[in-house]
Amino acid sequence: MTQTPTIIVHEKEKLAHEGAKLFLKIAKDSFQKNGRFICALAGGKSPEGLYQALNSYASEPFWQNTHVFTTDERFVPADHDYNNFRMIRINLLRDIKIPEKNLHPMPSGAVSPEAAAKFETKMQKFFNLKDGQFPQFDLILLGMGDDGHTASLFEVVPHWQEKKRLAITLTHPKIQYDRMSLTLPVLNNGRNVIFYVYGEGKAHILKKVLDKNGPPAAFVQPQNGRLYFLVDTSSAKMLDH
Repeated sequence: MTQTPTIIVHEKEKLAHEGAKLFLKIAKDSFQKNGRFICALAGGKSPEGLYQALNSYASEPFWQNTHVFTTDERFVPADHDYNNFRMIRINLLRDIKIPEKNLHPMPSGAVSPEAAAKFETKMQKFFNLKDGQFPQFDLILLGMGDDGHTASLFEVVPHWQEKKRLAITLTHPKIQYDRMSLTLPVLNNGRNVIFYVYGEGKAHILKKVLDKNGPPAAFVQPQNGRLYFLVDTSSAKMLDH
């Protein structure tokens, strides 16, 4: 059963710090219950401040048993400025020491038709999944584009609503760079899903998403998990509350 999302609003200056505290709470709870913490993290520019804020908690013991995946990736070289995992390394792993074997980047570089299937197999092995099952991340952190896309699920790509696969590749003339993305069923199977959104330019689309009106981000509705919208006052200005 889909739960009502929790909407948390702060001034932009406090958003990264508050996001880090929520991230930390979920990570600690997961570590205490299961002995490890598994997250899928957004790339792009939006979460850089949040990841930097987490470095203040580098001494927390759960990091040694943390596994990091990404929600999506561009098919660019690993050292490219737009490579999502590169951004995570630079900002989140500046002081935090997560074992290299616990880092699970999506394939990047040259686009390959087999890339999504190979990464899907990797997730199936890691989560010990049977056919038809979806992985359950302790935390999925998502951004949201001005057009309402999330991860790399763009409305212009017809198969963004894929229901059976764990990961898909996306190409379209209107999308800069070919992409790989986790699918909606994976996002909706998360124990905790956080949208991290700020900026006045996101106000209109944020309202549409919360009204469940249209764009891909509106379809992220975890069935058995918690959904959070961590937003700043500018992006929240059109919300009723």
